[in-house]
Amino acid sequence: MKDLFYEIIKEAENANITIDNEVWNIGFNTIIKDKNIEYYNDEKNVHTLVIKNEEKFFRYLQIYINKELMAKRRSVKFLHDTPRNRIKFLISYLFVNASPMDFVNPIEYLKKRIAYLNDNTFDDEKYINLEEKDIYLKIKKVSQDVRMETPKRIEFSIVNLKKDLEFKLPSISYGIRNINNMKYCDIYSIHHPDPKQKGKNDEEQKFIKKMSRLLYKVDAGEIDHDVKDVSASALISLASFISLLKENNITHMSFILCLPIGYYSREISAKNSKDIERQQYLEKRNDTIQNNITNKFLRTIRRLATQIEGINIKNIDTVDDGYLEVELNKNKYNTNNPLLNSVTSSILKR
Repeated sequence: MKDLFYEIIKEAENANITIDNEVWNIGFNTIIKDKNIEYYNDEKNVHTLVIKNEEKFFRYLQIYINKELMAKRRSVKFLHDTPRNRIKFLISYLFVNASPMDFVNPIEYLKKRIAYLNDNTFDDEKYINLEEKDIYLKIKKVSQDVRMETPKRIEFSIVNLKKDLEFKLPSISYGIRNINNMKYCDIYSIHHPDPKQKGKNDEEQKFIKKMSRLLYKVDAGEIDHDVKDVSASALISLASFISLLKENNITHMSFILCLPIGYYSREISAKNSKDIERQQYLEKRNDTIQNNITNKFLRTIRRLATQIEGINIKNIDTVDDGYLEVELNKNKYNTNNPLLNSVTSSILKR
């Protein structure tokens, strides 16, 4: 494990991690303080992994890798599907999905990832009646690909069970851990389904259009101009997810707004393209992805906090640190928006 890790950080210094003769543009610097070891490229504007206690770091890295291998999450299929290739890929993507804070606290980061894998807070699948005959909010927990931000996500959809109709909402990637015997949720992203959802038949297509129109009822009331453009479906999913947290007595959460190595690796891949048009397309796509991760994500949270009472953003002035701390008021969770109220009250059975 140690030799493989040192191979990774040496290659990461130049953003060229090679697995089974394939090059992955994953780049970061590394400092191991108690061993006076540095893999540091001054020319590259990348984050630095700071390990203060090598022995402890490797102890938790081994636990993490064992957990991941047991979880058998979906991953890249290499030509030579060897344990070495699988483990090298797992370690590499561990850092692709690290926040700036994780790079300076890697042991705590490993503990966090282990907790994500161990967590079993939510049911695999449940249905919440939305106060209308045969119409339910379907909530499904699924395992994610190793390359995704977290091991699990929650998928939401509005369904008519009697007629077997479904309208898909954005899903949410999350991880739950314990801090001082209290559950704490990290929310990484809101993933939108295909914006041009197509039903399996004409009846489902009509249902999808009807639900799409219904979602715009979240705009009822007075809303700040700078957050008015937020996706209605993203608001419903986030409101549903936060209601699930509240139902499980989880009132502290952190929204992760920046995964710098993912952005950097896509930037390098774009620059390495020999086709100018392809390069421009990849650079634009990377900026779009980053905009969704940060700006749209942040506006969605801020918008929801204006419409649901008791969602308290604690560090809006230091959001540049790459995360947003949010706390739920245990006694307040009211909204004057009928659609949001229907969703939240149905989940919380108020």
